[in-house]
This record gives sequence, C-alpha cells and structure tokens, in this order.
Amino acid sequence: MRTSLLVFCVVLSLAQERIQEDACTVCVCSYKATETDQTRTVFCENLGLKEVPANIPVDTVVLSLRKNKLTEVKVGDFSHLASLKVLKLSENDIKILPVGNNGTLKGIFDGIEQLEELDMRGNLLEAEGIYNPALNLSSFHPLTQLKKLDLAKNKLTYIHPLHPLPSLEELHLEYNEMPKSPIPIDSISHLSTLKHFNLRGCLLEKDIPDLTLLANLEVLDLSYNRLQGVIPVTLFNLTKLTDLVLTSNLLVNTIPEELTEFKALKSLQIGMNLFKGEVPDLSSITTLKQFYLHGVGNSGGAQCGEADACGLSGLLPAMQFDQMVDGCYLGGNIFKCPLPAGASQYCKAKCVA
Repeated sequence: MRTSLLVFCVVLSLAQERIQEDACTVCVCSYKATETDQTRTVFCENLGLKEVPANIPVDTVVLSLRKNKLTEVKVGDFSHLASLKVLKLSENDIKILPVGNNGTLKGIFDGIEQLEELDMRGNLLEAEGIYNPALNLSSFHPLTQLKKLDLAKNKLTYIHPLHPLPSLEELHLEYNEMPKSPIPIDSISHLSTLKHFNLRGCLLEKDIPDLTLLANLEVLDLSYNRLQGVIPVTLFNLTKLTDLVLTSNLLVNTIPEELTEFKALKSLQIGMNLFKGEVPDLSSITTLKQFYLHGVGNSGGAQCGEADACGLSGLLPAMQFDQMVDGCYLGGNIFKCPLPAGASQYCKAKCVA
C-alpha cells in the first residue's frame, strides 16, 4: 500500500510539473540577442496542443499557436505578454473569444493592448462568440493598436459592430457564409483607417452599398458573392484604390467609364458578371498591371439567361495590354475586329468581323 501511494505521489508530482513547464520546452523559442534586432518569438505550431502552454516568456513579441487543437482560450492566457505584437491562433477549433467588461472580469485580450496583428483564420467563431450585446462591444475592443485582423474561414453568418479598432488597416472576412445578406456596412463603416477589406466568397447578396466612409481603402475584394445591381457611382469616391476585385457576381448593365477615376489602380478584376455593351477606354490608368474581364454569366461559364443579348462586344479600346505584367484575360467575350495590338497575344481576346 505504501509503495502504491509513493508511486501515485510521484506521478501526480510529474503531472503538476508538466502543466507548469516553460513553454519553451514544448515550443520553438527565438531569443532576443543584444547584438541584433531579432525579437523574441515563440512558435507552438502543429503540436496537437489543447490549451495555451504556461510560462510563455513575458517579452515575447510574436506568438504562434497555429494548427493545434485549441477549443478555447482563457482569460489570463496572454495577459502577461505586454510586448506582444503578433498573435496567431489560426486553424484551431476556437468558438468563443470572451469579451469581458470594464469591471473585475476581463476579456482575453486585456493586457496585450499593443497587439498589431491577430490571426483567427480557420476557427469555429460565430457572430455571438465575438460580441457582447449588453456592453455593445466586440471581443477586440482593447486592441487599439491592432492593424490586421483575420477572421476568414470561420462560422460568422453575421458581423456585429467591430468597434472601436481605431488603427485597423486590414480586415479579412472571406469565406464566412452569410447567405442572402447585404455587405455589413453598418458594422465596419467607422473603420476609417481601413486599407485592405476582403469579403470574398461570403454568399452576400443585394447591391454594393456606399463605401465612401472607407476613404482610405486601397484593396477591396468582393468577389465570388451574389451581389446585384450596377457598379455604384459612390464606389469611385475611393480614389486610393489600387486593387478592385468584383469577379463572379451578378452585376449588370454597362461597365462605367468612371473607372478611369481610379488613377492609382494596379489590378482590376471584374469578370464573370452580367455586363453588356462595350469596354470603356482605361488607357489613362497608366498604373494598371492586371486586367481580368473574362466571360459573362457565372463562374461555371453559363450564359446570363436574359431575353436580350448580353455580354461584351463592340470595338475593344487600344490599351497597353503588353504592360499587363501581372495577368490579363478577356476570353469569353466577342469584340469587333480588328483587335488592338496585344489584346489577343497577352489577353486572349477574340473578335468577329
């Protein structure tokens, strides 16, 4: 009996020691060296972890817990990491991010207010799991320095207000399924610092709303949704856009000539919609290096199904197609001959006499 008790105590002691062991015994740690600018990083990726390891060094700047089996993160898991700038929790099974309040109960991001990048891609987050309606606060409200927030590939069927986030520059919401919903402009219109906004493949419907309040947008990706109506004139208020991606929606009518107002545009991808008429002359956009205007109808190549003819036709304007070094494709449309120089060679354009 005494021997069994002794063995039990030893096993218990080892178990307790394992729980309290330094994170750097199970993760890969990189320490800051006085002679370099290297910051301390802790990589705990693909280790099958079911909880955040204990004793993460207090001066950690980058912490990655990607590709584990985390189902939750607890209040206090990160609160001692005041120097943390990058936190990666992608590809886990996390459903809820506790919001907390201004009293004794704190949220999981209290204590790491200097965080600049948060990666939650590929989890199981739902709309109510990142928002407290009683406080009207999102889980991310302490993160006033956050610049990049990645919530792609979760279970968000709706987006509650993501405030305040006064420094946010990049927001990823792609591949969250929000069927028959409009673009959640009321939840993001206050994000005046936003530069990169991705809503690709969310099954969104309705018209493209007025995005004028997002005046600093440089990259806008609304592709692979079910957006309807025309390209709104308010979109041209976003004069800083460098990348506009509207591929594979249900946008109709002609392609507006106001696209030429995007003087900084580098990539224009608006193919696989229901446009008809002629292609506007975009030769004045000298920065354009990528141009995709392929086909009509849906991404499966079906016709638009309207009683009258649809699709792009007429004379294709002369543009510097040989300068589209990042890609160009005009296939699936039938323009009038002759084609301008480079349109066939570089963009696969076709014509009929």
